[in-house]
Amino acid sequence: MPGKGGAGRGRKRPSAPPGGEVQERLPGLGEPEGGGEEEGGEAPEGAAPSDGFEGEVEVREGGCPAAGEAGGEGDLPAWEEPVPCGGKDLPAPGPGGEPPEAEEAAPEPPPPPDPPSRVFLQRGIRLEQAGDHEGAVGCFREALALDPDCPDSWTALGGALTAVGRFAEAEEALRHALRLKPEDPSVRFRLGILSYRRGLYGQASEELGRACRLAPEDGWAHFYRAEALNRLDRVEEALEAAWKAVELLPSHPRAHYLLGILLDKQNLPQEAARCYRRARDLGGS
Repeated sequence: MPGKGGAGRGRKRPSAPPGGEVQERLPGLGEPEGGGEEEGGEAPEGAAPSDGFEGEVEVREGGCPAAGEAGGEGDLPAWEEPVPCGGKDLPAPGPGGEPPEAEEAAPEPPPPPDPPSRVFLQRGIRLEQAGDHEGAVGCFREALALDPDCPDSWTALGGALTAVGRFAEAEEALRHALRLKPEDPSVRFRLGILSYRRGLYGQASEELGRACRLAPEDGWAHFYRAEALNRLDRVEEALEAAWKAVELLPSHPRAHYLLGILLDKQNLPQEAARCYRRARDLGGS
């Protein structure tokens, strides 16, 4: 028979711990410290009915009261995903869950210095461009003393020796370069120029023809081939090479002037006059 105070008041409702789970008393462990109403007992007379809570609190999973409800220190806002400091997303953790490491941009390592042989080669090229061919020859020989198997140094040496009229030494250097790099168009070009300087126009046209096939975009190879063919009086072939030279060297007056000479030989004076005029406009004599 329920005690005084009505039904449902005989058993004390267990209190909710901070974790949100309700502790059930196990049989044989007795009452919690401080006692309470015995099962089936009556509440003291005059006491207000109580179920052990100070009002109704909805306990959510994890023990947090609902937003705006009593039971915590003040009203709690509705649960939101935490925003990292600064309002920006943090990097994702690594594959094992470890925190990501800050990536620092490593400075790029400086390029390795040129080998001494390359330094001498570049110095010789600068001297040759400035017109000091004898000084260039000395630099190229220094480069070859340090790296005797460099085809670029042999090619440059052959070109500089050709410029100072030492043709036998130039040919020896260029043949050495050709053995090291047989398909190098610059070697074929310099061999062609050497033959042209020697007055061997047939040999020059052959070497320059090889250079044109290996490097069809080289306007100077086409120009000097046209010069060699003109000396051989092979005008039609020379004219074809000269047109190609003008196409690749449109701002060079010598290419237009040579084309004018060949057009004159073909009895085309008006076309030839335009080429001479164009050569003058570009600064040629």
